[in-house]
Amino acid sequence: MSTVMEETTASEDDVMPERQPSLFPEMDDDVLPEHMAHYDEAIEKVRGTFQGVRVKVGKAPQSAKWASDASQAALDAVGGADEDSVTISSKLLDPKIESIAAVNAVCRRIEELKTDRRYTLPHIRPGIRLIKLGNNLDIMEQLFGELAKCKTELAVAAEAMFYDMPNIREHMKVKLKGAYQSSNYQFDPRTRYHLSWQPEDVYVPSYLRHNATLQEAAEKQIQTELRETMAHTEAQLAQGVFEMMDHLLSRLEGRRLLDRRHEIMDVEKKDGNFHVKYRDSSVKSGAKPTLTVVLDEDDWEARVSDDNRRKGFNDSTATRLFDEIEYFNTELKEIGLARGEMGGAFDRLKKLLQSSDRKTLPLLLKESANYREKFSDSLGKIGEKFLDLSVLKGKRDIVRSKAKSARFNDDKV
Repeated sequence: MSTVMEETTASEDDVMPERQPSLFPEMDDDVLPEHMAHYDEAIEKVRGTFQGVRVKVGKAPQSAKWASDASQAALDAVGGADEDSVTISSKLLDPKIESIAAVNAVCRRIEELKTDRRYTLPHIRPGIRLIKLGNNLDIMEQLFGELAKCKTELAVAAEAMFYDMPNIREHMKVKLKGAYQSSNYQFDPRTRYHLSWQPEDVYVPSYLRHNATLQEAAEKQIQTELRETMAHTEAQLAQGVFEMMDHLLSRLEGRRLLDRRHEIMDVEKKDGNFHVKYRDSSVKSGAKPTLTVVLDEDDWEARVSDDNRRKGFNDSTATRLFDEIEYFNTELKEIGLARGEMGGAFDRLKKLLQSSDRKTLPLLLKESANYREKFSDSLGKIGEKFLDLSVLKGKRDIVRSKAKSARFNDDKV
């Protein structure tokens, strides 16, 4: 017999967010280090043009921890042992069930929307985003309009899940076996899944302005929060550029050899066959450097190994670099971040791309092995610099592992 312990999964609706530890614990608020002086300039630009907003999403419990009698006995025998070391975590809701998948899809869209950099910037307080007001509050109105659509979709999906709960209970009873506990499935999805949003005061409240002492104390705290917010925003900028460059590098590295002799330039699947464009290294100077062969699925499997099958890149994989630079430039203009070393790394990236444009860069990378090798080497060094400047050392390997093709998917084979 198993003992089931439901995991407490309080949403943002249920608890007040805890204050995160400062990024700058050693910093005297009265003496701002030179390399961070631009944060105060950025704060002045943010004040009045950004407003705090809290988006709250209520969800049903997603997982539970359970321990068998034997595991529980082992836990009791070694007093003080970490409970997690002898327990197993199980998903309470199978995402493959259609009604659950529909609810999860809406929740993902909400998360993507509230963190969409077109609308918002991060804030140091958990659950808070800074939203751009725009002209006549048009950006805020657009974001709230999208959230209103998601709220309706979530209500519809939760309603469908409510009527599917008997099937969900039966399915999970079979799936979890001894770990199943009926009390975990007595909730009403229509009340557990919900969405709300409201403005959040991230500046000094107006009611404190009549008391100089309270106003000064509040201003000092707000200033520290906003400095940390600017640091997070700057890190987000740098990480976005790094992930873009890392993705392109992974595609450039994926240009393998066909039969270990010819470099694959492009692969397209058409009418069930693989049209492989490759560089023939044996051709004489001046001859056409690329050839195309058509392989059926059996030939493709026989001639191209897993290592060699990795595809090249769509043109958009390279041109997204220009999109990222445009966004970065916009943020620099609007907020005034990325000075010093980060600004220097960004200038190196722009210099690397100054001799090409959206049309010529993909062609150069595909047709010139020399250019591609030099470009990859320079891009890799710049990417590492952005990573070093934006992510703490202990987390860099995690970012690297997640960055590899995690955000961007090509349509080609």
